[in-house]
Amino acid sequence: MTISRRNLAKGAAWAAPVVIATGTVPAYAASTCTAAARSAIDAAFEQVRTKAFTAYWAEVGSGFIDGSAHNAYFNINNNTQYDLQFTSTQALKITFFAVAANGSTTLPNGPSSVSAARGTISPITTSTYNGKQARSWTWNTTGFVLPRNKAGNDSEFDMGIATGINGTTGGLNVCARLDQAPVITPSFASIKASNSAVTDMCLDYYNAKVATAQPAIIPFAGPLLSGAGATWNRDGSINTLCGGSTAWTVGSTICSATTGNYNAVPYPPGCGTGQGYNGIF
Repeated sequence: MTISRRNLAKGAAWAAPVVIATGTVPAYAASTCTAAARSAIDAAFEQVRTKAFTAYWAEVGSGFIDGSAHNAYFNINNNTQYDLQFTSTQALKITFFAVAANGSTTLPNGPSSVSAARGTISPITTSTYNGKQARSWTWNTTGFVLPRNKAGNDSEFDMGIATGINGTTGGLNVCARLDQAPVITPSFASIKASNSAVTDMCLDYYNAKVATAQPAIIPFAGPLLSGAGATWNRDGSINTLCGGSTAWTVGSTICSATTGNYNAVPYPPGCGTGQGYNGIF
């Protein structure tokens, strides 16, 4: 969504002869964006750049057998109090490679289909990954608004895969390569809603921040990872996922069998051991 620049009105006092001060506040003085407001806008952009997202795999339940036909989901959650605008100039772009989970070079049977409510999915093609035959596709997300973390909001966007039957390859190990990190910006309305110091007089300052916004940092979480648990804020609540997290940098690939997957039924998503949590679908 493109936000048009506000034209600041110039007070008529500028065209009038100079008059001895009478106590009246000049028009330009009332139309400034305060230091407190600018600081709040700066903080919102920095939070969105560094802490907005958590990426993870999940299944709806924990009783799925590796290689059986079921659905698995790749999720990215908006952890902030801001509505996030995905710019049309730099999208989130991820390429996925589904390989045999048993380590063989055999081409897996699935996934049979891939879908997403937001963004576009390329057709599934045959390729290779680390010397193994793979089925691959790309998810490109841009040009939409992801709602803030608030009760009743759908503040997560996900991609679902129908795994197909993959018993001969021990299931699917799905590897995600971050091809391009997205440039995202907090909406001006949601910044105003979270900080009363920010007014319409700050729109020019906000637009300048939009023009220089930097790509977002996306950590990858999973029950098999070590380190600090990742943030998972949803429906107005603030949570930390079980398991750990790792950095996901542009050009790097992280596989589901390395991270494991969560059970999406508990709230927040839960951890476990064995099939159903091992990131093999």
